[in-house]
Amino acid sequence: MGQPPSLREQLRRCTVQLLVPKKSLGTGFFVAPGMILTCAHAVQIAQENDLPIEVSAWDGRAIGPASIQKFVVEKIPARENLPGQKIQYLYPDLALLQVKLMDRPCVYLDAQVRSGDLLYTYGYPDNYPSGDEVEFAFEGESRIDQQRYLVKFGTGEARPGFSGAPLMNLSTGSVCGVIQTTRGSDLGGRAIPVSRVFDEFPELVEQQRQFHQRDGHWYDCLTQEQREKLGMVDPAEGIEVFFLYADVDEDKRLLTQLETHLATIQRQGLITTWNKGKIEFGADEQSEMNKHLHKARIILLMVSSDFMAAHYRDGTGVQQAVEKRATGTIVIPVIIRPSDWKTSPFGGLTPLPRDGKPITRWSDRDEAFLEVAQGIRSVVGTLQKANPDLA
Repeated sequence: MGQPPSLREQLRRCTVQLLVPKKSLGTGFFVAPGMILTCAHAVQIAQENDLPIEVSAWDGRAIGPASIQKFVVEKIPARENLPGQKIQYLYPDLALLQVKLMDRPCVYLDAQVRSGDLLYTYGYPDNYPSGDEVEFAFEGESRIDQQRYLVKFGTGEARPGFSGAPLMNLSTGSVCGVIQTTRGSDLGGRAIPVSRVFDEFPELVEQQRQFHQRDGHWYDCLTQEQREKLGMVDPAEGIEVFFLYADVDEDKRLLTQLETHLATIQRQGLITTWNKGKIEFGADEQSEMNKHLHKARIILLMVSSDFMAAHYRDGTGVQQAVEKRATGTIVIPVIIRPSDWKTSPFGGLTPLPRDGKPITRWSDRDEAFLEVAQGIRSVVGTLQKANPDLA
């Protein structure tokens, strides 16, 4: 596999150009599958005149038409206008569009931004409609009132066409705002903060979590420092699944097949897997076993006649596993081959696959492994709900 793209490149891939017939509107960006965030004023002409919105990807390819799902804007008069001037602020000035294409990368949203942070955007301005990038420096907050404000930034030019573009904080590696307006020349501009985006579209919180949980491309572009600032859980530190099995060829083959079916869950950062076959040469086997038994949140007993025979010769591992249930660890018997397991110390636990039918007795073993994998995914979801830090 090649190296992941740079974070800036990943942001560009998330952006789109928004057009109506013979008129360029501005920029938008994917925040969830099929959902594009932009400024309301950037699509206002389409909203008011029932015009189609055409969406093009960062590389010029047509994505298709977009429909406006939510349009939120209010004209707020300034408290104290200068003589002869009528100042009105558009706020929150946000729109959420929907397209049929679901398989697109999405940005990671987070409101953090601090003095001195370097900011970056990519969009489709009037002078470079095929795409341009700009760097800015965060300068503070422009207050409309005590509750509402805009992110203020300078040292770069936010030209027309950048409206609706993502404003990325390079310190955290997340999008902290939606560019709304320029301040002229290289004075920078202002953006709607992501905190306001979540206020207006609370459903994005869960949609973002679900997307980035199953798609690790944005995570892969981040530095460790950025991940720590965002409080992201390293996929390598997901819920550990511990396999206890008999050291015979048939059982090891079945274990390998099950791990293959768990690969998707592992790639999504939900779990890591461990078994004694992963002990490095020269390491103390019992010490490594104890360490991972202690760490595991899910223990799978790969039950077979050989497993039962090994258990009665030396039941230490099984006994430790059963005792760990008192700490909240989930112990699941996975019945891989026929055996008399129901009278064992774990005989009262709910097995996988359903009804405890041994995997080798299924006419389609892939179907059996799929059922086990789905059962484990369900358990992972239960653990995450009980402890949100694992999500």
